[in-house]
Amino acid sequence: MTTTAVTGLLPIILIFLLGRTKGIIGEDPQTLCPFNQSVVVTANENGTYIFEDSEIPSNLVFTTSWQNATTEMRVCICKIKRCLPVCSSDIAETYNLLKDKDIDAVCTKNITLNNGTTAEMNLMTDFHRVVKPLECPDENWSYLNPDIGEEINYTLYENGDLLDKFQNKHMEFCFDIEFQEWNGIPYFFMDPKVCYPPEFYWDEVITGCGMLVSVPFFLLSIVFYSCASMRVSVHAKCMVPYLGSLAVSYSLSGFLKLSSVELPELECVTMGYVNYFCVTSYLIWNCIISYDVWYKCTRVVMKASSRFLRYSILGSVVPLAMTALTYAAQNSEIQESLLPGINAERCSIDTGSWSALIYLYGPCIAALTFSIVLYVHVLYYMRECERSTQVSRDTLMLSVRLFILMCSSWLCDVISYFLKMFWQNILLYMIPDILNAMQVNVNAVFIP
Repeated sequence: MTTTAVTGLLPIILIFLLGRTKGIIGEDPQTLCPFNQSVVVTANENGTYIFEDSEIPSNLVFTTSWQNATTEMRVCICKIKRCLPVCSSDIAETYNLLKDKDIDAVCTKNITLNNGTTAEMNLMTDFHRVVKPLECPDENWSYLNPDIGEEINYTLYENGDLLDKFQNKHMEFCFDIEFQEWNGIPYFFMDPKVCYPPEFYWDEVITGCGMLVSVPFFLLSIVFYSCASMRVSVHAKCMVPYLGSLAVSYSLSGFLKLSSVELPELECVTMGYVNYFCVTSYLIWNCIISYDVWYKCTRVVMKASSRFLRYSILGSVVPLAMTALTYAAQNSEIQESLLPGINAERCSIDTGSWSALIYLYGPCIAALTFSIVLYVHVLYYMRECERSTQVSRDTLMLSVRLFILMCSSWLCDVISYFLKMFWQNILLYMIPDILNAMQVNVNAVFIP
């Protein structure tokens, strides 16, 4: 290796060695200390530094200029004293205000020390408070404090870590003053706030995906019925609004189950009522289709155009009336447990409440009962209908298959609702939910 090559490598070697020895020589304290964990210190005449009667080693002091202000001497206080993250800078002011009014604020906690023992400490006097608010949506944070008299459900360590005993993991947290009332007496506690990740409801994801997967098949079926049989079959004409309502309802429901977008109140409520109209619409059209199959087997069939006109009026007016009544109930002054629940928080009927039995599942059970009675009647008249009207057995059986599948879907929905209300076991109601979501099976049956 030539002298020139060695000379060229020397700067690189020196830089490498400096980098390796930086941790040994010592790093700039400012680079290792967030600003909110540092405090201003004053220098004594003998060259030492003081903070709250504590002497500070000079190697921990650094000079900084905050927001182009005057230069300050600061120290990373968490290297010297125990630090406690608090949610706001006014917690000390609140604490002092409570003390001035002789209101007891419980700030003593059992702290697990570095040597494994525990000691009772005052969070306001034995710790330096570092303002470190949680970056957390309002619906995801919670106080880690049980009711008065119950066992504490967390462990606080001397080094500033916190273990959630229920989650069995260390959590990001900050302390704040919490109010509780017991036997009419107010109590104030310093308790940790923690941020939990948004809950993942995998059952909602599965049913949401099932709904969205079904939508393209609904649309293909609409095209089929519109193009292939529209001129000759009232049944095909009835299938178009039925499948159209299903497509819109499943699209909206699938979006709400899978999306985390927070909609404005007007859009959310509007989506809820549109979805409710579509649900009641395909419920009514289900009854109409069932009635039409029964009618063709048991009665002299009237003119097709006249029959479909009556069906269309019924399929439009009833869902509109039900939606109007639901809107009126939601905006009335009845007790909260009887409200439909269509609001800015859920954008749909509250299916986790007994009120859903009034607005959704009650009409659903009535329609299901109506359809089952017709289905049994169709089976009774099937042979006679085939002889008297020369209807092809294959065509009639296809109608009956569709009849059964549509009723089965609603039956799954009703079963799922009652399983959720009486047994909070996700595995019980997942099966009927998935079967109801995958209504694509219905569209495998085409009636000419």
